[in-house]
Amino acid sequence: MRVRPAPAVPDDHGDALRSHTEGAQAIAIAVAVAALNRMLNFGRPKSVRVV
Repeated sequence: MRVRPAPAVPDDHGDALRSHTEGAQAIAIAVAVAALNRMLNFGRPKSVRVV
């Protein structure tokens, strides 16, 4: 049985935001920043200062 990849969805917006209003753009950016910060925190080691 051969598995076919899902068809690619064309994205003709490039790096543009998908939201149209300023308020929606601000929310989309805040959500993206929070998600990125959370992912970065998962990779950061928990360190303790030893005196």
